[in-house]
Amino acid sequence: MVISEACVKGDPENANLRALIEAAREKKTRIFTISSQDTLRAGDLRIKCLAPGKEPATPFDPNDSSIVLRLDAPGGFSAMFTGDISENTESLIADELSLVSYLKVAHHGSRTSTSADFLKKTRPDISVISVGEGNSYGHPTKEALQRLMHVKTVIYRTDKCGEVIVRFKKGVLKVSTVIPP
Repeated sequence: MVISEACVKGDPENANLRALIEAAREKKTRIFTISSQDTLRAGDLRIKCLAPGKEPATPFDPNDSSIVLRLDAPGGFSAMFTGDISENTESLIADELSLVSYLKVAHHGSRTSTSADFLKKTRPDISVISVGEGNSYGHPTKEALQRLMHVKTVIYRTDKCGEVIVRFKKGVLKVSTVIPP
């Protein structure tokens, strides 16, 4: 299990985080903390942590302590996993952003994330919004959807498409969906 060092330091009394760590320990799952500039390698895959840093932001915001990862794979596939970050964190990592094949849209398509500047630098081929149908927050917002459409990314929403499966093989990106019964 990989967790953000900033999240652990920023909210040590978080009951959910403590329960997750305890459950991992009971199952003898290794726990790793990660922070910006750490890089994981798995064969030819390279996964770089872009955020957060080692120390929590002041004031502490658990959303902006989400881990942001960039994956680069052989053949030109790249992906960005953004957690629940806001445009505050997006601006902090702006210098490290570049084009990606796949984007997990930040914070379920909230109004305060996946900014126009962020999308201008990443220009994802496909974007997936993980969001529950009829959620009380109104996610994804109209503003976030408009920003995504402006960069001409293909948008998949889990509330409309169900499970989204992304495969990249021999230079070809394929997406399929599975709607639960």
